[in-house]
Amino acid sequence: MVHVKQIYEIAKLKQQDADDIAVVPLQNVFKTIKNQCKSMGIEVDYRSEKDFAAAQEQQQKTAAAAAEAAAALDAKKKKKK
Repeated sequence: MVHVKQIYEIAKLKQQDADDIAVVPLQNVFKTIKNQCKSMGIEVDYRSEKDFAAAQEQQQKTAAAAAEAAAALDAKKKKKK
Protein backbone atom coordinates (compact mmCIF):
# COMPACT_ATOMS: atom_id res chain seq x y z
CA MET A 1 0.00 0.00 0.00
CA VAL A 2 1.27 3.45 -0.84
CA HIS A 3 -0.10 6.82 0.25
CA VAL A 4 -1.04 9.37 -2.36
CA LYS A 5 1.47 11.84 -0.85
CA GLN A 6 4.26 9.31 -1.35
CA ILE A 7 3.34 9.08 -5.02
CA TYR A 8 3.39 12.87 -5.25
CA GLU A 9 6.89 12.98 -3.71
CA ILE A 10 8.11 10.31 -6.14
CA ALA A 11 6.65 12.28 -9.04
CA LYS A 12 8.48 15.45 -7.92
CA LEU A 13 11.79 13.59 -7.66
CA LYS A 14 11.30 11.86 -10.98
CA GLN A 15 10.50 15.16 -12.68
CA GLN A 16 13.66 16.76 -11.26
CA ASP A 17 15.96 13.88 -12.18
CA ALA A 18 14.86 13.06 -15.71
CA ASP A 19 15.36 15.61 -18.47
CA ASP A 20 12.69 14.09 -20.71
CA ILE A 21 10.09 14.27 -17.92
CA ALA A 22 11.02 17.78 -16.79
CA VAL A 23 8.72 19.29 -19.42
CA VAL A 24 5.77 17.08 -18.46
CA PRO A 25 3.37 18.68 -15.96
CA LEU A 26 3.70 17.28 -12.42
CA GLN A 27 0.04 16.24 -12.43
CA ASN A 28 0.64 14.02 -15.46
CA VAL A 29 3.74 12.44 -13.90
CA PHE A 30 1.73 11.81 -10.73
CA LYS A 31 -1.13 10.17 -12.66
CA THR A 32 1.30 7.96 -14.57
CA ILE A 33 2.98 6.72 -11.40
CA LYS A 34 -0.39 6.22 -9.68
CA ASN A 35 -1.64 4.15 -12.61
CA GLN A 36 1.58 2.12 -12.68
CA CYS A 37 1.10 1.33 -8.99
CA LYS A 38 -2.47 0.22 -9.59
CA SER A 39 -1.46 -1.94 -12.57
CA MET A 40 1.12 -3.71 -10.38
CA GLY A 41 -1.49 -4.39 -7.72
CA ILE A 42 -0.23 -1.75 -5.31
CA GLU A 43 -3.13 -0.17 -3.47
CA VAL A 44 -3.17 3.64 -3.45
CA ASP A 45 -4.46 5.09 -0.19
CA TYR A 46 -6.19 8.48 -0.13
CA ARG A 47 -6.80 8.72 3.63
CA SER A 48 -5.25 11.45 5.70
CA GLU A 49 -1.59 10.90 6.59
CA LYS A 50 -2.53 10.33 10.23
CA ASP A 51 -5.09 7.67 9.33
CA PHE A 52 -2.67 6.09 6.86
CA ALA A 53 0.08 5.91 9.50
CA ALA A 54 -2.33 4.35 11.99
CA ALA A 55 -3.41 1.75 9.43
CA GLN A 56 0.21 0.94 8.60
CA GLU A 57 1.02 0.52 12.29
CA GLN A 58 -1.97 -1.78 12.79
CA GLN A 59 -0.99 -3.79 9.74
CA GLN A 60 2.55 -4.24 11.10
CA LYS A 61 1.19 -5.36 14.49
CA THR A 62 -1.10 -7.87 12.80
CA ALA A 63 1.75 -9.22 10.69
CA ALA A 64 3.99 -9.52 13.77
CA ALA A 65 1.26 -11.37 15.68
CA ALA A 66 0.75 -13.74 12.75
CA ALA A 67 4.49 -14.41 12.55
CA GLU A 68 4.62 -15.15 16.28
CA ALA A 69 1.66 -17.51 16.00
CA ALA A 70 3.27 -19.32 13.08
CA ALA A 71 6.56 -19.64 14.96
CA ALA A 72 4.75 -21.03 18.02
CA LEU A 73 2.91 -23.54 15.85
CA ASP A 74 6.16 -24.63 14.21
CA ALA A 75 7.81 -25.02 17.61
CA LYS A 76 4.87 -27.09 18.83
CA LYS A 77 5.05 -29.35 15.76
CA LYS A 78 8.81 -29.85 16.21
CA LYS A 79 8.30 -30.67 19.89
CA LYS A 80 5.83 -33.45 19.00
CA LYS A 81 8.37 -35.15 16.71
